[in-house]
Order: sequence, then C-alpha cells, then structure tokens
Amino acid sequence: MDQRIDYIDVAKGFAILSVVLYHVASPLEYHVLRDFINTYFLSLFFFISGFLSIGKTFYSSTIVSYFKKKAKALLIPFVVCGITNYLYRNFVLLENHDFFIMSDAKGGYWFLLVLFYFFLTLKMFFTVFHISKFHSRFYFLIIPFILVVLLSKILYVDWYYLFSLSAYRRYYLLFLFGVFFRFYSIDFSKKLMAISAFAYLSLIYLFLDHMTFFKSETDYFIWLFTNMAGCILWLNICKLLPKTLSFLCKFGVNSLGIYVLHYFFFQFFCLLYNKIDMEASLFLLLIVSTLILLLAYISTLLVSKNKYLSILFLGK
Repeated sequence: MDQRIDYIDVAKGFAILSVVLYHVASPLEYHVLRDFINTYFLSLFFFISGFLSIGKTFYSSTIVSYFKKKAKALLIPFVVCGITNYLYRNFVLLENHDFFIMSDAKGGYWFLLVLFYFFLTLKMFFTVFHISKFHSRFYFLIIPFILVVLLSKILYVDWYYLFSLSAYRRYYLLFLFGVFFRFYSIDFSKKLMAISAFAYLSLIYLFLDHMTFFKSETDYFIWLFTNMAGCILWLNICKLLPKTLSFLCKFGVNSLGIYVLHYFFFQFFCLLYNKIDMEASLFLLLIVSTLILLLAYISTLLVSKNKYLSILFLGK
C-alpha cells in the first residue's frame, strides 16, 4: 500500500504515544499501566507495518532494490541512532553501558532491526514461492517463525539475543497478521470491531491476571491472541475518532522519528529522576510523557529539514 491512510496515521500516533507512556511509567513504577499498554502498543506498529507492506512498489521491486530501500529506511537509522545513543549515555550522561549491538534490546533500537528482518522475509518468500499468484501459498510465510523457534532450541542464548531473534519470534506472527488482513482485503467493519472487543476484553483480564513474563508457550499465546484482538480493536477505534484529534495523525506521520529520538529525552529524565528526590504521581507521568513526546516530535521536524541528518536518523 503506497498512499497514506488517515486512520492508520492516527493509530500510529496513538501507538507512539503509548510507547512514550510505557517507557516513562517504568521508573515511576506504574506496573499495571505498563501491563495494559503491553496488550497492544508495539504489536500495533508491527500489525500496521504488515498491513501497509504490500503495495505496487512491493510487487514491482526486485529483491535487491527492495533490500536497498529498506536498508536505507531502517538499517541506517538503526546503526546511527544506536551508536549516537551509546555515546550519549556513556559520555554525556556518564552511565556505563555495553556497546548497543551486544544487547538484546540494542539500546532500544531492536525494533528497526527486527522490522527490517520482517520486510526482507516477506519479500523473499513472496518472490520464491510466487505467493501473489497462488493465494493458497500464503501459509508458507509461517515457515520463518518455525525456523526461528527451532533456532531458539539450538543456538547459544547469547547468539540468539545478538541477532534479536527473540523479538523476531515474539512479533513475527503479528506482522504476518497485518499482511494477512491486507492480502485478503479484510475490512475493519463494525462487526469485526464487536468481535475483537469481546475477545480483547476477555483475554486482557486473563493476560493481566495470569502473566507478566513469558514462562511457557501458553503465556506466549495468551499474549499473542490478546495483542491480535487489541490491534483490530484499537484500529477500529482510531477509524471512528473525530478529525479534531488530528494531532495524533501528525504524531503518526512522524512516528519513526519520535521513536528513535525520544530515547535521548527519556534517558535524561531517568537520570534526573534518580538524582532528584521526585515523588511518582500520575500528574508527573502525564507531564513528562507529554514533554518527551513534544520534544521528540519537534526534534524530528528539525532533523527532517537537513537532508543528511534526515537520511542518517530518519532513513529518508
């Protein structure tokens, strides 16, 4: 899909707002809020990415040209932001962190690397198995998930985390869920909204009551189905939101920039919070989250005005 869709941008704006809230809630120890946001926020990004992945340029591009395009959009910001943030935390904030590439979280930028994996996987499998011509072959796309699960049983844990394969395993089916909706032209109807609302509310209680960390395959599938229902429900809600909430659309259009740049402001807040005796409160959570979101948004707009910085930090 090559044209912008307003309600998709609104959903991305809602998702990036949730990302900032999720991160700020961590040092303030609002665990229930974090658990609730964990029922949709990054999953919504991956679902939308899958939903938007198939368009004219997807089919017309060769694997090589598609690889170059996605490398520019995702791998360049991944490397540049990762290195810059590593230097910022170690030499400006004077913290002690290993080089970003060595951790599973990749300094917070694992999302870009894993999303690159997903796009490349999709393009390769569509090309090799001619999925666009044979709809029955769509289910071949489940093969990468099975392979990564098998690798988790074989590889040393350090190697598994080095390539962020744990995140691949966790989110790939949600990305594929978005591709499935687009590929089979499934409409976000009121009927689907009602079904997803019932499923989400039922599963969210089970999710919040049953688990916080994945301790078994059952935990993973509870989380997965909760997030699948959450993606559909929140997208439908965003589709119904009035145009007066256009600020969410603006955040959504710039969500990648906000994502990569908000870490700098968030980490500075964490440093201040640990050094200054501040009492955690809902008011502080809302104020700090809003401030970080706005600073990251303004920074994104400023960076985008310089073509070199735009390529390095925003991939465009």
